[in-house]
Amino acid sequence: MEAMSTASTRSAPLPLRRTSPDVRLTSWPLRDDTRSTGLAAVAMLAIAGLSGWLAGSLVMGLLCAAALGLASWRLWIPITYELHGQGIDQAVLGRRRRIAWPSVARYQVLRDGVRLLADPDQAPLASWRGPFIGWGGQRGSLLEVLDHYVIVPLGPHESTVARHVEDLGPLP
Repeated sequence: MEAMSTASTRSAPLPLRRTSPDVRLTSWPLRDDTRSTGLAAVAMLAIAGLSGWLAGSLVMGLLCAAALGLASWRLWIPITYELHGQGIDQAVLGRRRRIAWPSVARYQVLRDGVRLLADPDQAPLASWRGPFIGWGGQRGSLLEVLDHYVIVPLGPHESTVARHVEDLGPLP
């Protein structure tokens, strides 16, 4: 997969025509993408079953299944995102966490949503660390807010650039 960078220059962020929160959406792959989530669950159960069989221990298989289930918690639990002037609020099981806009250097547009990236450079493993936000039926609104707030200073001239990377899928 090859990614393409795009950049646009602005003198100052333009105000959005929305009230706070600018965008609110819920990401829940178990509900929104049952086919892929089901395939992931089958793969995890197969891996757990294989590990239990190879170890000759039902307990080992159950431990492996539990570890895989916990590691993939974002598939099973709904996450609510609110994007507004102070940053991105992420709510999971009643707990809230804020990602401030200065900590988002750029974002990657993917088929099912966007990945927020803290590193301005395109390091090989940088995209593995950033949080993923599914479209939630609001692709245009989400991209508008990200284009508005993800601003990177360029240097002494104080011009700004909105940066994102589009994943165009496999090459033909």
